[in-house]
Amino acid sequence: MDWCGLWEQDPGDVQILSTAFSEKRILFTMDKDFGELAILQGLPHAGLVRLQGFASGELAQTIHTILVRHKTDLTQGALIVATPKKLRIRSK
Repeated sequence: MDWCGLWEQDPGDVQILSTAFSEKRILFTMDKDFGELAILQGLPHAGLVRLQGFASGELAQTIHTILVRHKTDLTQGALIVATPKKLRIRSK
């Protein structure tokens, strides 16, 4: 099976972020590097969510809740950092 159904191998964070942006996809990640690419380097994104400190069994429900409650923010290109106790939204 190819990497994430798109590539034969990991293309790197810049390519992943670029592809998500070009396809207007919200990117969910546990990797802080994507936020740094978006904020510090100013790379465009179509909504970015960093999940931090969640147990694997909590991820699906957490992602669903964020999508339902913050759909408008995300479709406007917000960057969200979510932990089990806190949610921080940085609007575009």
